[in-house]
Amino acid sequence: MTDLPEGNAYTKVPLPMDVYTAATQRLDTVYRAFDDVWVSFSGGKDSTVLFHLARAAAQRHNRRFQVLFIDLEAQYARTIAHVHELLSLPDVTAMWVCLPLHLRNAVS
Repeated sequence: MTDLPEGNAYTKVPLPMDVYTAATQRLDTVYRAFDDVWVSFSGGKDSTVLFHLARAAAQRHNRRFQVLFIDLEAQYARTIAHVHELLSLPDVTAMWVCLPLHLRNAVS
């Protein structure tokens, strides 16, 4: 069992680099370590940043950029338009899944 500090008193340990550099290094590690890399993409702002970072990493490693989008059929029209725009880029291999999923969300 891990020894955790009492309450929420966690100590942050700063990295000797900025967040962008750390993310880039981690994605490079992923592309070196695995033959098949898929990025899950929701169309939101956080996953859009990851989309662009991972796409750049795939290009650096001369690899296909593969993206999974799970359509919950409850997204805003502009989100779907944004997803369609990015998944239509010529170097993107996309899997758009829309299945009868049973997830707990705001519209369940």
